[in-house]
Amino acid sequence: MRFDLSKMRLVGVLPAALLTVLVGCSRESPSGEQPGAGPAAGSAGSTADASGSGSAGKAASAEPGAGKAETPAEPLPKPCAPQCQDRECGDNGCGGQCGTCTAEERCTPEGSCKVPCKPACGTRKCGDDGCGGSCGACSNDLKCSETGECVEPPCVPECLMRECGQDGCGGVCGVCPPGVLCRKGKCDSAPCEPDCAGRVCGDDGCEGSCGLCPYPDKCDGGQCVRRIAAGLFVGPGKEPWAREEPTLGDVVRKLGQSPTLFHQQVGFPSDWSGKCEFGAFPKAWANEVLGLNPTGGIMLTLLPQCGFSQFVADFGPGSPAWAAIQALTREAMAFPGQVFFRFAPDMNTHWYPWATCYFDNEKTGCAGKPSVFREAFQNFCHAVRDLSAPNVRVVWTPHEFEPYWSVKYPDYPGYAEFYPGDDAVDWVGLSLYYQDTEAPRPEELTNRLRWFYDEFSAPGGHNKPMMLAETASECPVKENLSCPVTLGNFDSVSGSWWGAWGELKVRKEDSAPTSACRLLRTGSSHIVFEAPPGADAAAAPHACSGYYVGGTAFTADWDNGLDFSRGNVFVMHARKEESGSVPSIQVEVCDTRAAECPEDDPCCDKGTVSATFRIENFDWQRFVMPLSEFRPTVPGARPSLDWSHIRAVKLHLLSDGKSDNLSPLHLDGFAVGSWNRPGESRCKTAARKWAELVFSPRNCMELPNLRAVFWHHDRREQGDEVRDYRIPDYPFFGKLLSAPCYEVPQLQSFAPGR
Repeated sequence: MRFDLSKMRLVGVLPAALLTVLVGCSRESPSGEQPGAGPAAGSAGSTADASGSGSAGKAASAEPGAGKAETPAEPLPKPCAPQCQDRECGDNGCGGQCGTCTAEERCTPEGSCKVPCKPACGTRKCGDDGCGGSCGACSNDLKCSETGECVEPPCVPECLMRECGQDGCGGVCGVCPPGVLCRKGKCDSAPCEPDCAGRVCGDDGCEGSCGLCPYPDKCDGGQCVRRIAAGLFVGPGKEPWAREEPTLGDVVRKLGQSPTLFHQQVGFPSDWSGKCEFGAFPKAWANEVLGLNPTGGIMLTLLPQCGFSQFVADFGPGSPAWAAIQALTREAMAFPGQVFFRFAPDMNTHWYPWATCYFDNEKTGCAGKPSVFREAFQNFCHAVRDLSAPNVRVVWTPHEFEPYWSVKYPDYPGYAEFYPGDDAVDWVGLSLYYQDTEAPRPEELTNRLRWFYDEFSAPGGHNKPMMLAETASECPVKENLSCPVTLGNFDSVSGSWWGAWGELKVRKEDSAPTSACRLLRTGSSHIVFEAPPGADAAAAPHACSGYYVGGTAFTADWDNGLDFSRGNVFVMHARKEESGSVPSIQVEVCDTRAAECPEDDPCCDKGTVSATFRIENFDWQRFVMPLSEFRPTVPGARPSLDWSHIRAVKLHLLSDGKSDNLSPLHLDGFAVGSWNRPGESRCKTAARKWAELVFSPRNCMELPNLRAVFWHHDRREQGDEVRDYRIPDYPFFGKLLSAPCYEVPQLQSFAPGR
């Protein structure tokens, strides 16, 4: 009996005693023959060689050791012991696993399940990302602050071998005794003779000054070098579909340059909050300015939207207006740079409460009469100067109306009738816009400024420093909107057109005051979305920057696909109610590739795109969103949609999560539109040319008392017309700011076009 040990190894490890018996049996045949000498061996040899190899085999078997021809069996391997001590995951060393991690976790080389570190940079531009990496690096000798901003490194005082004088950081290294002067860092009791020969500014050699240059000129080698300060106002400037307004920092970073001056408006007083109240000094905005330009200055345009009579009747120390002016001035004195107060501008127009009443002859005692305005401005200036604020200047700025209206109306009050007098005015200014789609002529700016400049700023006139307080190229663009794809009407909210689910209430109202497109009539009804009573609007965060309250599907049996590609925007009209928190509506769209979705949800999550509209107004408002702005609803969805084969549109009502009292959302007009702005390219060309004139070095020579220029960057909608004053080309505009004669610091941490 023979045993094949190689096959036994497959069965398992045998006990040592049994193994010994088996091995012994395999080495001895029943007849007592030595292994290899029996018939099996002989026949094998005969088969191998019929001519005599059999005898050769016999001869071989007779040699010493021939009976031990078989190799002894190898010892069996020891069983594998899994190595999982202190390990909760990973290879156990025996081809198995010590354990598995959850879907959010990953197994480390040490065998621990850990959630992968997600870099937490947020708004940080530099420093540690929390995962051993970096959020970015600062350049040009800037340092990374604790908040992740690239800032100037702290100033290190330089007082080595100096016992007096400036330390280079705004402090001093020491003070000399009375009567002893500090010369080159040493206290010197010898008499000092000031040396200002040929110098109009700068150090006189005796720790004194030869004079100061007018703002914003700079002293260089004892001479004042001519400069014009470049200023910027950033107002509402987003496109209709943009989610947020651009910030001041956004615009400056795109420019690649920081302006010298920054402009902001303050209600003083205003009824914007429902009460006639004086606005405070904008500290947060002022700090943002200093973050962009540590040496920057500011101009505050003070708009008395209500209560203008307070600056005339019963005005004086102790009056509310006097107290408000002085409180504002004290805050301005704490600001490290130049501050301008531009009080009640454009007084010679007819669109402000304090402006002229020329076109309203029935009014009596009009606050905008020139004599009333002059008195109010003089009182304002008196309250400011009572505090002797060294860095605050009061600016008088009418609008460029006189050259046009004085021709048409000979008795129209001119600039001079509103001028408060030299004693009440530090600077003069003008609001002047370019309003044409054709490029301006090279002499356009200086010709239009000359009338005002010669009277109020030239040495032969009032000789006041002048600013262009507001300027831009106004681009009045008519928006063309038609609706080639109609999505039905709201006369019914049931049947094959609509399917509602969840607890959301959808009701119909008979009034339909507007439509999505002028060419589209959606019927006599609109629909209202309401959250269910008692719903916790903050309980279910939604992927689209809101909280899911409910939704309804607009399906209309589009199984074969509706062609949205004939338009380029999604258009609708909506409003909220006066009470309740602000609702949003998410529009979710899917194409016919979503046919595998269940019948009760024609758009499943994957394969859909969506856009969210925040409804803030009580009145009906038109919303326009380019189809290109729709984004995948959830991560992992298809990156694009076949707009020519749309299967369904799904609407979600969203809450901001701040209140359970969500306002009902009214929706009327719902279409795909074709939207364009003819003439927009010509407007941008004109704006570029106007900017070249505004920031031309010629202005230093032709208008020597022009000291500052403010570009007014904003966008305004008036019905179907858009008035666009925005910067036409950021990198181009940034280069203009650094033109010769314009005082602009080169902040290299700003990259053009960012």
